[in-house]
Amino acid sequence: MEKQARLISYILSPLVLIPLLLVLVSAKYSSSVNHFSLSLFLIFSTSIVPIFLIYGLLKRIGWISDWGISIRRERFVIDFASLVFAGVTVFLLRSYASSSVSYFLTLIFIELAVFSFITLFTKISAHTSSITLFVSMLIVLFGKGLMISIILIPLVIWSRVYLGRHTVFQALSGVFITFII
Repeated sequence: MEKQARLISYILSPLVLIPLLLVLVSAKYSSSVNHFSLSLFLIFSTSIVPIFLIYGLLKRIGWISDWGISIRRERFVIDFASLVFAGVTVFLLRSYASSSVSYFLTLIFIELAVFSFITLFTKISAHTSSITLFVSMLIVLFGKGLMISIILIPLVIWSRVYLGRHTVFQALSGVFITFII
């Protein structure tokens, strides 16, 4: 069971889901292939690539102890960097994107900001928060036919608790905070 729990945690991690969500939002609302290509370039160059570089650098120099950033105080640097780069991405995309793209990008940014602030004081699950955001936006973007994807939320909760990364309360907190936002 541990192997399955780890696989779920890796595949449905914030580092996979948030970039995928940005791509899906851009694909849904881009007016042309060129517009979508520019959106992808901005998303990757201003947020995804820098975050992975910073993440790798922090791991290499020992500022974070493990790839899951299980020690809450280690999350601040990566959360702050994520906020900065997400803010740059939102600002650049808002300048030419449709109002729908701007709306969704702003929601993602706000969720990240609130989550980062809360984790300064207590540990909550970024995995359950990001899967809740991902599933919610899938349903809003593509319709009620994707309601079945809600099953991914308890699956991620189970994997995080089973692996001992979070308590049930911490995992559920990630879900509820995202629903509130």
